[in-house]
Amino acid sequence: MTTNRISIQKNAMTYGTYMGLFWVAKFILFPLGFSYNFLFLLFFVLTIAVPFICYRMTKNFRDTKLNGTINWFQAWAFNLFVFLFAALLVGVAHYAYFQFLDHGFIIESYDKVLTNIKLQTKSLSLEDDGAQFQDQLSQVQKMIDTFKRIKPIEIVYQLFTQNIFWGNIIALLVAFIVPKKSSVPMPKVDE
Repeated sequence: MTTNRISIQKNAMTYGTYMGLFWVAKFILFPLGFSYNFLFLLFFVLTIAVPFICYRMTKNFRDTKLNGTINWFQAWAFNLFVFLFAALLVGVAHYAYFQFLDHGFIIESYDKVLTNIKLQTKSLSLEDDGAQFQDQLSQVQKMIDTFKRIKPIEIVYQLFTQNIFWGNIIALLVAFIVPKKSSVPMPKVDE
């Protein structure tokens, strides 16, 4: 069992590095998406692709390293380690971006979008839902004001925990799909 666990951790580190590099490349698209809408759409599509990539990685790990056999726990542990290592790698990129490059760009971009929405809704005649919508906009404005006071390391911690949380959910789902028992037939016993 120990050699199997080490094999899972070792391989998960390799696959997690690939997933982390994918997440870093995907994260670069996010701030650029505020200037170029196509890049934000591409960021969204690549985010949706993460569970499918995770499935392919786990299936590849099962077929190449475990001779086509993997149980639920092994698949779940492998995926959880992949997401842990990927989250650690992208966390370094998040910290570098928010500490040295962002300078409030993302929050200011959200603030501009909210201001544009407020201006557009004032010109529209909203009858019954207008007051409720304005309340929602004021709540979003309070949230943006709160985010302006958050330190970069707190943002990185929040993103790290979100990556681990969603990674665990994806790992659970993939772990139910990927398991496969050995296809080697059992020898018949002569009676």
